[in-house]
Amino acid sequence: MKQNFDKNTDADVKESIIDATTELIRESNGNPNQVTIRNIAHRADVSIGLINYHFESKKILIEICVERIIEQLL
Repeated sequence: MKQNFDKNTDADVKESIIDATTELIRESNGNPNQVTIRNIAHRADVSIGLINYHFESKKILIEICVERIIEQLL
């Protein structure tokens, strides 16, 4: 029998990580150096490994989030 689990898609998880990171950057007054992978994982309610699976590096994740913040300001 196939079990039906409420699983998020990869896109949902990735978006959740980006949202959490963006929130943390804003809370740190725009200082991404204060944002840690551990804090992101906690905020997004995902494992650190899952963040590493979706993003090659913290730098790339931060760049994506900063670009989104700038787009929202324009």
